Amino acid sequence: WLRLYAGYYDAHPMRSWELNENGQHLPAYLQAAELGLPPWLWELADLEWWEWQTLIAPDAAEDASDEGPLRLGATVELRGYSHAVLSFLDEAQDEDELAADAEPAPEEELVLFYRDRALRLQREVPEPLTLLCLKAVSEGLALAAVAAQVGMPAARLAAQAGALHQRGVLRGA
Repeated sequence: WLRLYAGYYDAHPMRSWELNENGQHLPAYLQAAELGLPPWLWELADLEWWEWQTLIAPDAAEDASDEGPLRLGATVELRGYSHAVLSFLDEAQDEDELAADAEPAPEEELVLFYRDRALRLQREVPEPLTLLCLKAVSEGLALAAVAAQVGMPAARLAAQAGALHQRGVLRGA
């Protein structure tokens, strides 16, 4: 730990009074460091960095109203990992004690970060229907056209978009 700590701060000296801000380069440092660390550790650092960034993001003026076209909320971030780091963290919270050698499963996991309408940090593993809505909205595609293209009822995709809108992932009309 001391070698890791010293190496990181030698490469990236503290420049901010806010302690968390000094961790900006930690995920990349852990990924590149040859310290014999578990390969998922940088992903955990990245997940924690994006939790912090989502939590402290300035309130976006465009998120104050639902006028305009359907769009992603200003704090929405989708990150991909090669280990199930969020599932591991959530499982760890549910357990009283984890084994000393416990680690995330080596499986692909996407994590969706956003602040909900009450401005609380949210992070989750999105379901495929959520990903389809995010893709359609981010590309400016009509939900009905996307639903027809993938062979699902338009009402199903619209209902998912409505649920995402209510949670604050999507904004607009």
